Amino acid sequence: MQTLYHGSSQSDLTKLLPHQSTHGNFVYATKNKELAIIFSGRCGDDLTYTLFRNNDNEPWQVVERIPGAFAKMFNNSSSIYTVPSLSFKDIHTGFSEFVSDVSVNIDSEEKIENVYEKLKELDKSGIIKLYHYPNRPKEIPVDDTDLIQKQINQANRNHQKVTKKTFRRLLYLHPNLFHLVNQKLLFISSDDLFTKQDLVENFEPFILQQMLFPDREQYLGLSTKAITTTFPELSSQIQEKLSLLDKSKSEQIDYLIDKLFKGNPSFPDSDLEHLKIYYQNDKRTFPEIGKEIIGQYEKIRKFEEKMPEKEKTEKNVRVLKKTPNSSLGFTNLTLLIILIIIIIFSFILVWFLK
Repeated sequence: MQTLYHGSSQSDLTKLLPHQSTHGNFVYATKNKELAIIFSGRCGDDLTYTLFRNNDNEPWQVVERIPGAFAKMFNNSSSIYTVPSLSFKDIHTGFSEFVSDVSVNIDSEEKIENVYEKLKELDKSGIIKLYHYPNRPKEIPVDDTDLIQKQINQANRNHQKVTKKTFRRLLYLHPNLFHLVNQKLLFISSDDLFTKQDLVENFEPFILQQMLFPDREQYLGLSTKAITTTFPELSSQIQEKLSLLDKSKSEQIDYLIDKLFKGNPSFPDSDLEHLKIYYQNDKRTFPEIGKEIIGQYEKIRKFEEKMPEKEKTEKNVRVLKKTPNSSLGFTNLTLLIILIIIIIFSFILVWFLK
């Protein structure tokens, strides 16, 4: 029975469980230990690095696609687990990987203190080949046009139309491709092209993601440097967006509620103020509160999408009319009230169960 390797940023595991990924719900493993080490980094994807080899006799080539990406991606400890190959099968992922659709017991664990330092050792020994930006092998085009095609291919695989949305994250990390992306959009008969202001507005959702999920790397520093170097005239606007990270929890809550609900006729400003006060008195962290607010917003949005347009319009008119007997001045049909009631009930239930 062949020994396979699985790299993870999590240590001291006793079993590997299937998780949802590009190819399905699987546990991944490889016969190449060096590949498992590469995959044990804390983050990284097709827009931050390229991994390939032309045949089984040459080392894996790891190409940094953004200046400083390796230091972000591999700056962590990790564990390399050996697992039995019995339940694994080859579905040709392109990376000499095997997959298992059931949980897998671990045979042994090797801990790595720092993945980046380990990769440098493998590079020196010739087991892999690291290319630090802007160095690259001949297979990687100098103008980075392969990254544009990768985004198009991904959209096609997901049966999605190629639009500006296809390239938002690409331009967040690679603003140097701004003009080439617009040329591609023109080629596919799209009149909706990127403007420089789009780069600023596109930057904001990634800041919010970093606020909500502090442990998930959004490459804010690398993106800031790339955008402001390519378009210096955007520096002040980008810095203004970044200032959101330094605001107090109350200010961040106000920002998120206004961002999601402001301007929606179903949610009068008075209701939003009550919601802000409610959450500002919440002792939880902003990530915990923010995820809850967004979760409730998504439920409301999906509910409204299913409503007939006529009913939705009538409802929006009704919610603006105050109910005289309401102590807070709310209408009984306001979805925001339903939201608050659900949240309060949840807290009471949790307290009661304790």
